[in-house]
Amino acid sequence: MKSNHEIYKSNDAKNEIIRIYDEFVKRYEFVSSIHLKTLQGITHILVCGEEKNPPLILLHGTGMNSSMWLDELQEYAKYFRVYAVDIPGEPGKSFPVQMPLTDHSYSDWLHDVLEDLNIKKANVVGLSLGGWMALNFAIIFPENVSKLVLISPSGIGKEKLSFLFYALFYGIMGEKGVEKLISKINGRKKLSHDMLQYQKCIRYGFQYRTGKIPLFSDDMIRNLPMPCSVIVGQKDIMLSSTDTLKRMEKLLPSAQRLCLKGEGHTLVKVTRKVCDFLLQID
Repeated sequence: MKSNHEIYKSNDAKNEIIRIYDEFVKRYEFVSSIHLKTLQGITHILVCGEEKNPPLILLHGTGMNSSMWLDELQEYAKYFRVYAVDIPGEPGKSFPVQMPLTDHSYSDWLHDVLEDLNIKKANVVGLSLGGWMALNFAIIFPENVSKLVLISPSGIGKEKLSFLFYALFYGIMGEKGVEKLISKINGRKKLSHDMLQYQKCIRYGFQYRTGKIPLFSDDMIRNLPMPCSVIVGQKDIMLSSTDTLKRMEKLLPSAQRLCLKGEGHTLVKVTRKVCDFLLQID
């Protein structure tokens, strides 16, 4: 497991990433922050929405934190009590340990989070690595998941080897290269100036997880009992969207499957589609 120092390239980098995170959150007065003392360590969560509403767990992607959801939280909060959870070992405010993906570490952690929040069953939405963690949790603790939404999820379709080439190629081009790589990951959609600068700050200051993300077996996917939706981007340069959808069609034909034309890996404007699925009466 990596220590606090090892997941950041320096303490100054860590402090700057967290400072900007806090600045972003301050702009959204309806959002509050809480810290839970889970068995594994302190977990930070952004919370909004009325307590009487059904709970919704949001899990961000790798190399990011829950600030990625901020522009969407108000829409989610119309219908849900929203908990945007900082994943441990990523550049957020939860404990800075990258736990293994080869066992139940992250699912046990998320189970502890739900227990500490006194939530027996929740809707769970995850993007990219957060999608992997959402799916893994649903496999191990299906009784705790009402509905599952996987956005550009890892662990179903194959990783694209070409992404490593893109990362290396753009990496040697300096700051402009980093901006181009971020643009391709986002399907060439224009980011706000602040978010672009923040993603660059993280890319320069954070030690990304290395190694392949484990693929889930056919039986693991086939046996999911809860309603499931999978949303992918046609221009995902990190994962094979075609492979993801084909496996889901074969193994879980009841799942909703959406492929968004012209979209990349980081799909952050799909709030309405997610809410429509979660609010459907089965």
